[in-house]
Amino acid sequence: MKPDASLHNPDPRYIAGLIDQTGLTQEEVARRLGITPKALRNYKSETMAREIPYTTQFALECLASQTA
Repeated sequence: MKPDASLHNPDPRYIAGLIDQTGLTQEEVARRLGITPKALRNYKSETMAREIPYTTQFALECLASQTA
């Protein structure tokens, strides 16, 4: 995979899907991404408390592709 910021998709449903794809707990996903579980919850929140940065999204996509 190569990063491409034009593919930034902060949609919480997309982020939640990636998390599900990993087969890991949210806490484990957060640990592997180097973020707090609270930050991860905010990124997948429908209220869009915080938009996921593209770099974190890309790392999550990589994690999802490796564990799927």
